[in-house]
Amino acid sequence: MKSRFTNIPTLTHRSKEYTWRLWATASTRKRISWSIILVAAITLITLGPGKVTEEMNRPLGPTLPAPMSTNTPATRAPSMAPTGDPAPKPLCGGPEQMIILGAGVDRQSIEQDRTGLVDVIRVIRVDFVKGDISILAIPRDLWVEIPGLEGNTSPEGYFGYPIVDGEIIDQPGDHGRINASYFYGEYYDLPGGGPGILAQTLYHNFGLQVDHYAIADMQTFSEAIDAIGGVDVYLPEKLGTFKAGWHHMDGPTALSYSRIRSPDTDWDRIDRQSQVMLALGEQVLNSKNIASLPALANSFLDDIVTDLSKAELAGLTCLAAQASRDTITTYRIGPEMVTSVGTTRKASVMLPNIEAIHLLIADFMRNE
Repeated sequence: MKSRFTNIPTLTHRSKEYTWRLWATASTRKRISWSIILVAAITLITLGPGKVTEEMNRPLGPTLPAPMSTNTPATRAPSMAPTGDPAPKPLCGGPEQMIILGAGVDRQSIEQDRTGLVDVIRVIRVDFVKGDISILAIPRDLWVEIPGLEGNTSPEGYFGYPIVDGEIIDQPGDHGRINASYFYGEYYDLPGGGPGILAQTLYHNFGLQVDHYAIADMQTFSEAIDAIGGVDVYLPEKLGTFKAGWHHMDGPTALSYSRIRSPDTDWDRIDRQSQVMLALGEQVLNSKNIASLPALANSFLDDIVTDLSKAELAGLTCLAAQASRDTITTYRIGPEMVTSVGTTRKASVMLPNIEAIHLLIADFMRNE
């Protein structure tokens, strides 16, 4: 299921419509370009060209380990095929494409606690040739095989076993909710830690291979919203304590809204998360914030766990500044692609329809 931005972008689910606007004017794009050039010039003069190159290209965190075994062939978007014409040059000095695993961890802070369950999972495909961005939402309760746990733990001991039509399903390997894979990677200090095991889990089950990761806790998400002056969110109808209509939300309020668990479904919760994240993107790109985007991004580097380099972050910032209303497409693993069941330990999980998810991922990688 995908939603492409139009003149009035809309995300629809069960007769609920969420609207947002994502724009960047030519003048503000020019301001951010000059900001990047100025920062680069000062850094070059201070450190010298050799040290600058080394520092800019150094990953900010541990890199992802090589993919382990997979139950399905890996899915990658095709490179630009030669046609006789010069190949289009990627924008902002980037590669043809970059696949980033983004996750929000439910914990107080990175410094206080390395472990935690993942509450938000997104895979972002950035096309530096076309300037397009695709975002895939993955439900946290998806039931998957978690690789690399041999000899450490059995997730079924905590979650139980799925029950389908009265039959207990005991599959080979270690299975659990996908949001627990990060916790196991951190807790047992497995190769690549939490980001590595979460990335391996996506690859092992669905053939979705990522290049980089960016992990933040919920407090950082809230502080980022406050740093750009809050976000504007529209509610088509009353939800809990939130009245229908437009709301200007600060960080704690937006976080509270995006994490509402009732009275509707987890799919609505995923939509609310996407709505707030896209509102955050809109606010970042408005005329008040876009010129200071490099400094803003740099101020949160200590609060984010990532293996991106400063050069790669600069390229992503440059491309973000050129975003327009029709350059972002959102996808999600929807209810028609899973079977929701209970387990022997009263947990609720989603059994994936592998074939349907493969087709979705193929569309996501091609941005179709």
